[in-house]
Amino acid sequence: MNTFLLSALRCPFCSGKFTATKGDEQLDNWEYAVLRCYCMRYPVVAGIPIIRKGVLGAKGESTRTVCQFIESGKNQEALLAMTMPPEPASAELAPAWLQQLPQVKGMGRIRSSVGRVAIPQWIEYAQKFLAAGPQGKTAKDYLEFHFLHSGMKKEQYNYYMNRFGQPRHLVALSLMTLIESPRKPVLDFGCGFGHLTCHLPRRVGHQPIIGADRDFIRLYIAKNLLAPDALYVCCDGDDSLPFIDAFFSVTFSSDTLYMVNNKAVCSKEIQRVTDSTGLIVVAGIRNGLVEPQNYRTMPYHTYGELFDPLPHRILANTDVLNRYVNKCGPALTRSSEKQTLDSEPWFSIVATKREELLIDRGPFADWPHAEGQLELNPLYKPVGDHGNGTLYRHTFPSIWYEQEDGDCRKYEPGSVSISSQILKDLSSRNRTADMEDLIAQCVIVGIPDRFH
Repeated sequence: MNTFLLSALRCPFCSGKFTATKGDEQLDNWEYAVLRCYCMRYPVVAGIPIIRKGVLGAKGESTRTVCQFIESGKNQEALLAMTMPPEPASAELAPAWLQQLPQVKGMGRIRSSVGRVAIPQWIEYAQKFLAAGPQGKTAKDYLEFHFLHSGMKKEQYNYYMNRFGQPRHLVALSLMTLIESPRKPVLDFGCGFGHLTCHLPRRVGHQPIIGADRDFIRLYIAKNLLAPDALYVCCDGDDSLPFIDAFFSVTFSSDTLYMVNNKAVCSKEIQRVTDSTGLIVVAGIRNGLVEPQNYRTMPYHTYGELFDPLPHRILANTDVLNRYVNKCGPALTRSSEKQTLDSEPWFSIVATKREELLIDRGPFADWPHAEGQLELNPLYKPVGDHGNGTLYRHTFPSIWYEQEDGDCRKYEPGSVSISSQILKDLSSRNRTADMEDLIAQCVIVGIPDRFH
């Protein structure tokens, strides 16, 4: 954390400004500190201020407890409190051979009994992994630890490992191109692990980027691995946001607003912290008219009403995606047709008083999804030799993934032959003309350097 970020913050509960204590001697780079306002103390852990009340850690560590760790010089304990996941169920720690046996009566108790013995070893392993920090690790290492080794949350692991060519990811990248030379900092609200945050530096010039999320470990991975050029704040979208009024020229958010419980407060706060002549982009909102029982969301027109004070467009994701695959930005002259929005599961909102921004955008100079280190889309698996190259087949990691993101098959071919020369050029990070068709089809995508 640095003094610039401190100047941007305010307490969401008393509106007081913060002073920092117990920080490192260098006032421009506090890794561990305690922030004080009129009503509370908040910890700064690994350079990330945590502006939340109540329980923070998986073992019930509170805001007060983490502050006490820092004030006592126990920085490692503070880090472990914020990064240790909940202990997995004992049955999930049973040996693989036992997991694979048929599910018969009493098998669950056997797995739990055998796995219970492994819990102390798991705790020791987890503490060593996290205490060692991100040096020498990749984002994949952390994703495997938190989703596979800590509760077998395989669907979440599949989602984040295979996100770079997903339809919602491309829609978000398309809408991100609306950000052009902002006059003030940019907020990425609900930034998660930084899959999209890593693209923002190319859009904002020299303006600072602040990523916000309620999950500390996601911010920790974004800060250290996927998007290290941004600053980060751990906060809750159900409360007032911990930023001063009109601090940002742009607020960008993807796959977040529909998951926030207090959507009315969150949308008002997004508007409050964004300059009156700024830009608000809220991508990836789940439409409550489609499968409402599976999501805690509302109909698209209700979200539109939350942004009624501002001129805005409601865009069906399919409309944005159809233009994207033709290498064109979004059409913003008017909202998508009602008939389309009524049946579209995902949509996005663009809001701004600057009417000159609400126009139909033309071709991209380059594919936004090609930014970063070019690699094969991880959904493609080699199945054999083919001429002077290798045949790859598009493979969904699960039925759920296909249901959620199966629209990627509209632009990603079922199988593709890739020459040995292209594979060699990818390995040496050499972009060639022969790759362009594969990039256009998202067979080749850009991935952050320390992703895996």
